[in-house]
Amino acid sequence: MLNRLLLVGYGRQGGRYLDVATRLKIAHQLVTVDPWEGTVARTAPEEHFTDLTRALEHSVYDAAIVATPTRTHAEVVAMLLAHSIPTLVEKPITANLTEAESLVDVMTSTGTPLFVGYVERFNPVVQLLGELLRSGLTGRVVSLAMKRFSVSPSEPPDADVIHDLSVHDIDLVLHMIAKPRLLGAAGCVDHSTGQIHTAQLLLRAKDVIVGVESSRMAMHRERTISVLAESAYFVADLIEQHIDIFRNPTHDFDDNELAAFGTILPHDLGVRLVPESREPLAEEMKAFVASLAGRLDPVLATAHIALVSSAVADTASAMIMATDAAG
Repeated sequence: MLNRLLLVGYGRQGGRYLDVATRLKIAHQLVTVDPWEGTVARTAPEEHFTDLTRALEHSVYDAAIVATPTRTHAEVVAMLLAHSIPTLVEKPITANLTEAESLVDVMTSTGTPLFVGYVERFNPVVQLLGELLRSGLTGRVVSLAMKRFSVSPSEPPDADVIHDLSVHDIDLVLHMIAKPRLLGAAGCVDHSTGQIHTAQLLLRAKDVIVGVESSRMAMHRERTISVLAESAYFVADLIEQHIDIFRNPTHDFDDNELAAFGTILPHDLGVRLVPESREPLAEEMKAFVASLAGRLDPVLATAHIALVSSAVADTASAMIMATDAAG
């Protein structure tokens, strides 16, 4: 257990971190930082500051979690690293690759660990899907179609849809297959905000073609990964927590082989594979705390790993904006 944990940013995501940290008893004392005093009323942590500098002057901390708006990540994380505080920052690591590279330099010069909250890596369905892909049970993987749709936000987001949503799937390609290469990008720009709200990216990872589609204009949330392989076609639902598997009749395999991965349920056209239920954010936070004790979980995204997604996101965003400007 940590002695003192500092949570910087106490909005919606920050509240989730605090709830999990409290429930798991990760630290003896939880300290929050947020400029709006009203945020502290929700769960009443032990101490609350409206200014990060004052919080850093007040005490020393074993670790910090940053859940502030993306545009502030570079400045906030740099301050924490300068104080030698191991940090977990919400994805994306920063607003752009240049800032991310600067933070990695600070991390290296201070020797302070920095991790990035790509929480989908800890989604049990994603972990199950990764095991299936690596097992070779379904034969060679031909393509992936990744869809991440959200409803329109109540407030203007501080990052476009690529840096907000697509980065999750870019990172999952890196995590499950290999470092992706951007082949092309298209999208729609909301000219009232100047932000991309819908995007389609085409990636290649090794010999696998990947389509990444993201939007903040949908009527309901959807998070799916569809995989076309030689022996089967399967669809992973990251929200409902299951994978539907449809066999290729000419490349069959039996249920006993699938049973090694999870619980099998009947399905209309195939079988449904259900993983053991786990809370992704709780698993991520436990991995972060374990890393501070020298037990680095390979699922936890390091700052160096996060540079890959930032580079792809920056290039895709610039490509779409240039196309939009050209008419």
